[in-house]
Amino acid sequence: MSGQINLEKIRHTYEKYDKDGSGFVTLSELVPIFLELGQSKTEADLFQLLNDTYEDSYETNKSLDADKFESSNIPFHVFLRMLEYHNREVDEQNKENNFINTFTSFGGNRDKTGRIPFDQIKKTCEKFELTVDIQALAKKSDIDSNGTIDYQEFRRILSDRIHQ
Repeated sequence: MSGQINLEKIRHTYEKYDKDGSGFVTLSELVPIFLELGQSKTEADLFQLLNDTYEDSYETNKSLDADKFESSNIPFHVFLRMLEYHNREVDEQNKENNFINTFTSFGGNRDKTGRIPFDQIKKTCEKFELTVDIQALAKKSDIDSNGTIDYQEFRRILSDRIHQ
């Protein structure tokens, strides 16, 4: 469900599986609904997603009225919260993968190990004609002052630059 799917399509897909018009679908009916919306999920995945959505709703004070239904009867508003939570998780995972891919392109390892020397960062920036003050960057981000950065330091640099 990358990107935003319009609410009309979501509602139509949900209602298609709410065959009795009760306003509820079962967990097993969510499997083909998610599939139609572009996500392959097992019933166990969806049960976990439902639980995660509940936990998130308590943390963010977004009530799901949990006492009004069971996991076997999922109303549309809860389904929407599940989609919202799922999309947020997918976005976070995509962001993390982008950080890892960038880290490896500078010479780090996919498992987030390894260190990148500032000389390598400087060469890569010059290669792509990026104007970056490497000395200022090193001073600000090389927390352990060893002339290299690890994944956490690298991620912090990129996060700071993204949020500027």
